Amino acid sequence: MPIRDRKLIITEQLARHLDLSPRTLERWRREGSGPPWLEIGGCVRYDPTDIEEWKAARRNDPKEPGSN
Repeated sequence: MPIRDRKLIITEQLARHLDLSPRTLERWRREGSGPPWLEIGGCVRYDPTDIEEWKAARRNDPKEPGSN
């Protein structure tokens, strides 16, 4: 999707989406972890496409039944 068609979201929106505190996202940024972010004019923004990729990379699927 062209970048002009994507709406960036702010920390508070992402925190609500992930059911986290905005401070958790701030801490992750300081630590260099968490989802990718953009800083534009001193304001932090997140690209929804990056968020979905970040979430997918952390997905844990249960083991196949009977595989120990």
